[in-house]
Amino acid sequence: MEDPKQLARISTQIDDMFKNSEYATETFTEKEFQQQFMAMIGNIKLLFTVVALCSIFMVVLLAAITMSMAARERVTEIAVLKAIGFSSNLVLVLMLIEFVTLGLVGGALGTLGAKVFFNFVNMTEVTQGFLVSFGVNTKTVMTCLVAAIVVGFLAGGLPALRSARLSVVDGLRKVW
Repeated sequence: MEDPKQLARISTQIDDMFKNSEYATETFTEKEFQQQFMAMIGNIKLLFTVVALCSIFMVVLLAAITMSMAARERVTEIAVLKAIGFSSNLVLVLMLIEFVTLGLVGGALGTLGAKVFFNFVNMTEVTQGFLVSFGVNTKTVMTCLVAAIVVGFLAGGLPALRSARLSVVDGLRKVW
């Protein structure tokens, strides 16, 4: 179309031409079509929020299981550390540092992978214009790294606390 200002007039003419036929038309812009399409799908923000929260919950749960197993496998090492004079607070801090570092490394690898992926994949083309300029920016990277630290604290907090409270006798009793 040469003059976009004539869009309303032309779309009305097209609709009037087919008004009394079996196949009446309703002419609208591509932007209006996308908005109607998204309205048919429903509340996308709520859907994405629920899926994201479920994903975060599962990540925290899996990280907690993994970190709990790691702490359980090192019960003897923790008991030896306490036997040679390490305080419970120091053991707690060491375990938390390890778990937060693991979470941060995992989050950094995931974020870097997403950044590399979206540098090579044009989401505007893949989604046929529904996700325009979709990518990983600095704010997203920082949010993911903060979330990784929080996941490390949440997932590693209880195993680290249990390890810090472990008595030397109970820890050495589990020697194979």
